[in-house]
Amino acid sequence: YKSLQVDPYGYDEIVNMGTVLTREGETQKGGGLYLKAIKLYPERPVPYFNLAYLFYLSGDLKNARIYASKVILLASESKPAIDLLNKINNN
Repeated sequence: YKSLQVDPYGYDEIVNMGTVLTREGETQKGGGLYLKAIKLYPERPVPYFNLAYLFYLSGDLKNARIYASKVILLASESKPAIDLLNKINNN
């Protein structure tokens, strides 16, 4: 978390630390950082996608669909988000 101590509002630091935590199995902490990034930078699609994917992996398809749809609203050509939304809708 040292990078967040240096710049607690830095988009890259927040999202990257969220990714590190989720890869280490700390999905709630990582998800919390994605939510922080969304609150501070609502126009950026990556934290929405990351949350959508976390929800998808956990089986929460309702929230996965909500966040994946938001990615598509922000970045309509996002192939990963379109693919994820298709997976969600096929379940």
